[in-house]
Amino acid sequence: MRISSVLNIKNYSLLKQVSLFATAAVIFAAVFWGTSFNTQAADGGGVEFVPVQEGYYAVSGTASKDINTSYNLGVAVIGAAYKEAGGLAYLDVKFMKKNGVYVMVLSHNDVNTLKNLHTNTMNWLAQNAPAIVPSGTKRSDAILKAADWVADRMTYDYTAVNNPQLLASYQNAMSCYKDGKGVCTTYATAFDAMIAYLPINPKTGCVDYDCASPVYIDAMLVANADHAWSALAETDGWHMYDITFYDNNNLSKCPQYLDMDSAALNDGFHSNITTMLAGDTASTYASR
Repeated sequence: MRISSVLNIKNYSLLKQVSLFATAAVIFAAVFWGTSFNTQAADGGGVEFVPVQEGYYAVSGTASKDINTSYNLGVAVIGAAYKEAGGLAYLDVKFMKKNGVYVMVLSHNDVNTLKNLHTNTMNWLAQNAPAIVPSGTKRSDAILKAADWVADRMTYDYTAVNNPQLLASYQNAMSCYKDGKGVCTTYATAFDAMIAYLPINPKTGCVDYDCASPVYIDAMLVANADHAWSALAETDGWHMYDITFYDNNNLSKCPQYLDMDSAALNDGFHSNITTMLAGDTASTYASR
């Protein structure tokens, strides 16, 4: 029996995903399926996948009466847990409709794709992050070291602009770590994943891979309709970092795109933010 005939599942086209990969919305708690299904325990990334039929899982927290909003919620929910994941254009995203409400559905293979990407990213960072950002590095210096490494590693692949399949393949941090090629989302996810990985000793404010109770810097993908970059959580709000523009096409680096001030945030490339970070509004984005 075809799953679409049972669950009224709709496919989300690759082109539609690519066009919306940078768009996210406020994450809200939505109890949609009640107790009809047994919720699979949250995976290592903190996302709950609810089995709806053999081989298919609904993504908890993506219920909406609008299919595009459900997709945006999926980007936000998954992106908050999997810093390396970026857009979801490389997944075969589907939606199940019940009582006029959509929820994102991923196949078993897609869930494994996310988990394998997460595992590979964490393994790569475990092997390489201590050399890139050594223990004893001050928090502010650690951010700069990560930004420099990603910028030095990356080459922007302009051929992906007109190649949806290639563009989709670049929506993750491993494209930077392994191949050093990609697009703006590659820069952002590689930076985000590395920053979020670094254990900070709360007593010293320095990176400490041996710290028993470290704290971590929250990093998120942020975007408008045309571009993606990064935001790091500070006590006064989210601070913006655009490693793509910082790299400046492998020319001299442009430091104004690290912890961007109001001028950089309103330069036409970084305005009209559509991403809502952890439920915050644009007014909580900090600027120097």
